[in-house]
Amino acid sequence: MLPAVLAFASGTLLLAGNSDKADEAPGPEPSADLEIPLPALTRKQWLGFLKAAICGKPNTIGPNYRLGTFGLSVRRLCDLGVMEDPQVLVFGNQQVWDAKWLNPKNLQDFQRRPMVQYDLFARSVKDYAENDQLRANVDRNIDGQVITLSGVLMLAQRAGLAGMERWIGSPKVRERFKDNTTAFVKRANGIF
Repeated sequence: MLPAVLAFASGTLLLAGNSDKADEAPGPEPSADLEIPLPALTRKQWLGFLKAAICGKPNTIGPNYRLGTFGLSVRRLCDLGVMEDPQVLVFGNQQVWDAKWLNPKNLQDFQRRPMVQYDLFARSVKDYAENDQLRANVDRNIDGQVITLSGVLMLAQRAGLAGMERWIGSPKVRERFKDNTTAFVKRANGIF
């Protein structure tokens, strides 16, 4: 079973957390006619990519402080204008990024709003898809596999643009992150 539930009814996406506590993540919040952020994609391709991108519940805080259903990083949330003034903090013997919330107003507000998380993820994908640096890596051969647009988009979502270049350029980096970034890229590669 997926860590977050994606349900499709009449062409509408429902995101719901699998929470044991009623106050952690409210039930399904339907989108109003789910818009696909990349017009060249079919609905099936986009929904397949969404499924590949899920890494938690709406209330998830990952070990590297990746947040929500799609594991958005603090740095990416700053890029999207949701947070500002990023800084590195030490959290449990590890350096993580933190920043000031703008809208949503705090982490709890973000966690309670799965469709806001979806909208941010969709905006992020659209923004990355328009990036020339990202597009230059489509159709590259990485470890005997041609990386498709969906694979490169997932790579950027998980690693950022600078991390994308390190991952592409180094088999050691791909191996180091085999259970995270590399696994997500493999899941998404070939969807479109």
